[in-house]
Amino acid sequence: KDLLPILDRVFQDAETAINEFRGTPENPPEECDRQIEENQKTLDKLKELLEAS
Repeated sequence: KDLLPILDRVFQDAETAINEFRGTPENPPEECDRQIEENQKTLDKLKELLEAS
């Protein structure tokens, strides 16, 4: 359970990093959105697993 705030922070930092590079040639906005969505799904899954344990 103590991991939840850490996980939130890690994924928040990842989203911030993705947004910093949004719109550069290597990172079109739709790819950034897709990556953020994937990260959110991963975070939700990790939270589920932690809460179940």
